[in-house]
Amino acid sequence: MVDSNTPYKVMEQEKQAYLENLREPKADWPKDIQMVYNDIKSHLFDLGLEVNDIIDRCGIRNNNISTRFKYFVGNGPKDYILKHRILLAKTLLQINDIKVGEVALALGFGNPSAFTRAFKKRIDCSPREY
Repeated sequence: MVDSNTPYKVMEQEKQAYLENLREPKADWPKDIQMVYNDIKSHLFDLGLEVNDIIDRCGIRNNNISTRFKYFVGNGPKDYILKHRILLAKTLLQINDIKVGEVALALGFGNPSAFTRAFKKRIDCSPREY
């Protein structure tokens, strides 16, 4: 008998390993950028993760935080989140018995359609084709 939680457990293990391999913020980054980076890292796969929520949790009142984050990290916060979700999705989609909808929800997308659109925009094919 196959354990029905196996795909879920595999996805959780992959997510944890992915987060552990993300770099730490650089010591020479401004403190607010480090805080935003660490908050994103802590909540990267949370459903409904929004930049405004990150900024609120970090207590930042700086309107140009997205521009500054992009300067130091290489992507704006929203793009950074999507980039890393899609990178992990590519790994998860190669594992047997894991469905596209399960990957979408595990990585913080509200529904499989939103995941498919984001994936296709960045990878140039659908998750199923991948």
